[in-house]
Amino acid sequence: MGLVTISRDEWAKPISDAHARTWCTQLEAGDILYFPETPVRLRREDIAFLLGQQQTDSSLHKNIAYKPNIDKLSGVDTKTADAAAVARLHEIMRAYSKHVVDFLSGFLAPDERSSFGRPVGVALGPDGSLLVADDVGNVIWRVTGA
Repeated sequence: MGLVTISRDEWAKPISDAHARTWCTQLEAGDILYFPETPVRLRREDIAFLLGQQQTDSSLHKNIAYKPNIDKLSGVDTKTADAAAVARLHEIMRAYSKHVVDFLSGFLAPDERSSFGRPVGVALGPDGSLLVADDVGNVIWRVTGA
């Protein structure tokens, strides 16, 4: 397992399909993709903790997700993992999610069984706007600051 650092220069510009496939391949190989700069800053000790986690059991998922609406972690084997480490991970993810803001939503119906669109690609426009390709609606959405 390796640590792949992805600089701001790499993720701040439109990402090619080939580059995205490379990152996916690296994830599947067990590498950690590390973005040293994020819109929401993590404390140094939290970053050190996250980078220090190793999944040695192949039954564990490679990706950990946090669902804030139900306050649940997925991708963590709570039966075999260290309880203190799981609690700390949960705390970090909960704190981070409080800074995440919905800025483009409404693609799923309230029952989540049908969709009104499906965002499949994102790029930055020359004016700094976010361009989102929707392959269900067959449109490109332009998102700007309010």
